Amino acid sequence: MTIQSITKPLIVLLTAAAILATPPAREWLFEMIRILSSLDIDKVRTYILSFGLWAPLVSGLLMVIQAVAAPLPAFILTFANAAIFGWWQGALLSWSSAMIAATLCFFISRWFGREGVARLTSHFALDQVDDFFLKSVYFRESRPVGNE
Repeated sequence: MTIQSITKPLIVLLTAAAILATPPAREWLFEMIRILSSLDIDKVRTYILSFGLWAPLVSGLLMVIQAVAAPLPAFILTFANAAIFGWWQGALLSWSSAMIAATLCFFISRWFGREGVARLTSHFALDQVDDFFLKSVYFRESRPVGNE
């Protein structure tokens, strides 16, 4: 084992421990997970609206958290955003938050590498992703592009 292989998980573990050791952050996180797990759009809508002017920021943060840390469905937040902010503003907020979350997930996977991702997910899920990308690359390379 190298120092680098120990340092990265240790940083993540210490950060998570610091967040969970802070009572307001821990309570907010557990409440958010409980509300999103209910799959009730009205509860999610009420929860987001309870933040007043901070509602768009909180909604975006929830979208990022659900993508990175919790296996919760994003469609609940997307529907709640549409109900709160209107269909196009809600769609824009949901889409931009999802892009931020995807970027963060990309950098997390780049930082930890395939071994880290393999530890966080099942081998079945990783094999499915591998198969999908192998088929996508094969399909793209086997089809003529343009007038060639």
